[in-house]
Amino acid sequence: MAYDCVDVIALGEAEETLRELLDRGGDPDGVDGLWYKQEGEVVRNSPRMPIHDLDSLPYPARDLVDMDAYARAWYSLTAASPELRGTSVIASRGCPYACTYCQPTLEKLFGPRLRRRPVPHVIGELHELKHRYQLDAFMLEDDTFIAHNGWAMEFAQALRDSGLGFKWGCNVRADLVVRGPHLLEEMARSGLVQINMGIESGSQRILDEVYDKRITVDQVREAAKIAKNLGLRVGGYFMLGAPSETRAEIRRTIEYAARLPIDEAAFNITTPLPGTYLWDKSRDLVGTEWQEFDYYR
Repeated sequence: MAYDCVDVIALGEAEETLRELLDRGGDPDGVDGLWYKQEGEVVRNSPRMPIHDLDSLPYPARDLVDMDAYARAWYSLTAASPELRGTSVIASRGCPYACTYCQPTLEKLFGPRLRRRPVPHVIGELHELKHRYQLDAFMLEDDTFIAHNGWAMEFAQALRDSGLGFKWGCNVRADLVVRGPHLLEEMARSGLVQINMGIESGSQRILDEVYDKRITVDQVREAAKIAKNLGLRVGGYFMLGAPSETRAEIRRTIEYAARLPIDEAAFNITTPLPGTYLWDKSRDLVGTEWQEFDYYR
């Protein structure tokens, strides 16, 4: 709000906030979830509660996008098949885990509870993708799609019964895959072709002491093996350069990734983002102003 170019900020989920602001002709007075400037002072309206019924939101307005060009450029499942035409779908909001590089920011954005769209609502969106836009693939971008087995199982069965014939992918946690391999089997039967795992590090110390990831390197290895035995492609996300991480631990992570039975590995530089636990515990080590952060460097 200190920047001259900023007039109003919507905090958290903004769909209902922005609609109310528009309904009021742009007058922010009394609109929950907004901060705004008035005669040089910042006015902080009351916070807005997270949206309880996510099926009250319409599907994304993809008609405003050149979906043919979008689908040709889409790359989320290229490891499985470069010819697939697809898009991203989000079926839930929030995350029940406490990884230091995300929390408590995610909780402040989405609230403390993981909320999921009803399965029929998601299937309805997929019907639109198939019949209106002639897509044949999608990536579920939920932070942890399989956080609750019951919902994920219901979705996989509904998708298989729909006859839509989609190929799809999602993000998973290694420990959940190991605990419930039957779920991954059902997902594969419904068209799942790729999973992506937040592996982060090959050092158990970094996973435990720095990231509070609550997975083990052995669980990652076992989860990748389970997926490969089902014929799935596996992608892994890694971070290098955590606070206190040594050169030896960085090298161990790279060697660990190279030995895992995975198809893709994405390495990023650990960035303690303001508002996270990781920032709080390492801000004295950061040598630049956070306003200058480049997320991709």
